[in-house]
Amino acid sequence: MHQEVLKYHQSLPEKEQAICNLLFETICKYLPEATYKVWHAHPVWFLDGNPIVGYSQLKSGIRLMFWSGQSFEEEILKPSGSFKAADLHFSKVEQIKTKDLKRCLTKAKNIQWDYKNIVKRKGELLPLIGIEEKIKPTKPSPYGTLKFKTIDEYHASLSQDIQKQLTVLRNAIKQAAPESEETISYNMPAFKLGKVLVYYAANKEHIGFYPTPSPISDFKEELSCYKTTKGAIQFPMGEPLPLELIKKIVKHRLNQELEAMRLKSSKK
Repeated sequence: MHQEVLKYHQSLPEKEQAICNLLFETICKYLPEATYKVWHAHPVWFLDGNPIVGYSQLKSGIRLMFWSGQSFEEEILKPSGSFKAADLHFSKVEQIKTKDLKRCLTKAKNIQWDYKNIVKRKGELLPLIGIEEKIKPTKPSPYGTLKFKTIDEYHASLSQDIQKQLTVLRNAIKQAAPESEETISYNMPAFKLGKVLVYYAANKEHIGFYPTPSPISDFKEELSCYKTTKGAIQFPMGEPLPLELIKKIVKHRLNQELEAMRLKSSKK
């Protein structure tokens, strides 16, 4: 055990030291190729410079955090923060189940989001390992296997009728967030201001609108007549789009990101 990690353990109460000692041994056993150090004041393990797992002291005990844990599909992990992290909490060493930990650590190696380049990408978090299969559409895309560089290219790959409907959606988004930048992300049209605000995509029977999960919850009543999932809204193909509602959702996302940027700036 490195001196800096040992020093961290020794700074903890005896009960929490025992938890951290077992976590340390288990992580090192099942992630032998990872390197570790005290990072942002607590022990963190890295694979090729990408943070994978770490633990820290909270008032309630020890938190074990997996940076890409929300993609593990593990019921024992709870979402943490605004990116893809998820965690477990332990108040006594007997709560640690080695079998569960081994399974999560294996997934931590094989499923990763690219945190090490998040600053370079100005806060945009992209898949690194084992994520593409999870976000790949289960149904064939109407534009096949084409890869797009611009929204104009994306639109041009579709029929005239679909292009017209997507242009209406595109214009509504730009009206609500005129300062946003058009881009392609996950091969879909997207609008970003710091982070991506919203995405959209043409599917066989609907237009998918992806404003991230929180607006779908916040506008739940107004969206009750549309099919929704955790992160998507489905607008039936060929039917008029609810433009005022779309603008409200986009403005909501814009305000969220502006507030996040303001808070980040105030901490500097």
